[in-house]
Amino acid sequence: AYFASGIDPDKSTVFVQSAVREHAALCWLLTTQSPLSWLHQMTQYKEKSKKEGGGPVGLGLLSYPVLMAADILLYQADKVPV
Repeated sequence: AYFASGIDPDKSTVFVQSAVREHAALCWLLTTQSPLSWLHQMTQYKEKSKKEGGGPVGLGLLSYPVLMAADILLYQADKVPV
């Protein structure tokens, strides 16, 4: 699907991120240093929580920004699509 969308394999590296142990390790380290109150400020969390009537929201949503930070740091990205 990525190649069909126009990603040039000569200019891009495509790999299975979950196969890189260091990625999960860095994400874990960053998670241990991320205050929960900061993650609760995320717009997506607030919207989901409101939609659920203040009910439970999955950890995956809260930890996603930390995973993105691990992406940027581990792969030394200088351009990040948003």
